[in-house]
Amino acid sequence: MLKEFYELRGFNPDGVPKREVLQALDLPLLASLLHKNCY
Repeated sequence: MLKEFYELRGFNPDGVPKREVLQALDLPLLASLLHKNCY
């Protein structure tokens, strides 16, 4: 799930601290991924 988010943003999942995801301006995208994976 986070891996999908990273790939969409062009990040390497193993090279980006989670803190950068939390600070990202793309939280709506992450939220939609979380929502999509929950239902």
